[in-house]
Amino acid sequence: MVKGTRKGESHACEVGPPAMKYSAVNSHREKDETTVGELALNDASGLKPKGGPAADVATLKTRNRPLVIGTSNVRTLYQAGKLSNLIQEADALRVDIMWIAETRWKDEGLIRGDNYTMMYSGGTAHEHGVGILIKNDIAKSLMGYWPANVRIIMCKFEAKPFNIVIMQVYAPTSDYSDEEIEAFYDDVSKTLKQAKSPDVFNCHW
Repeated sequence: MVKGTRKGESHACEVGPPAMKYSAVNSHREKDETTVGELALNDASGLKPKGGPAADVATLKTRNRPLVIGTSNVRTLYQAGKLSNLIQEADALRVDIMWIAETRWKDEGLIRGDNYTMMYSGGTAHEHGVGILIKNDIAKSLMGYWPANVRIIMCKFEAKPFNIVIMQVYAPTSDYSDEEIEAFYDDVSKTLKQAKSPDVFNCHW
């Protein structure tokens, strides 16, 4: 049974993240315990990041340690074995950080396995959904992550000489209305404000 499931919920029949053999982590380092989902990008004070997997953040030194970054549209992770297959693929390609689209997982959270850590952001249904998969040695430098909505997730790493911000964006197609597309770009803009100007920023669309 996975630790950290929500009170009153049972995930025994689901194939999503709580059913996998990983420990779920949803700690908050900020003194303000309000979650990003509750803020829903409408708080004028800005989004509060969710905590990383460790209490102490290790500085990621990037001058002599190039990061290998990849991307995958997995179509779905809401099937038995899909997450394990994704991790095996990332490991075989020696990917440090992988952007992921169409996870189709509900809610948001952070899952830590033996070699990789997975941050994900979804909604109330098994559709859309984004995630960021990172190696555990990189995850030690995780300062926080922002699961904004089913199309946007961002995380930040403490690094030298600059902090690194990684953002995964799953943009709507032209089939969506102008209002929905405009709202999407507005959400992107609000999330981007969490990246300070000295940070190195990397985004995948």
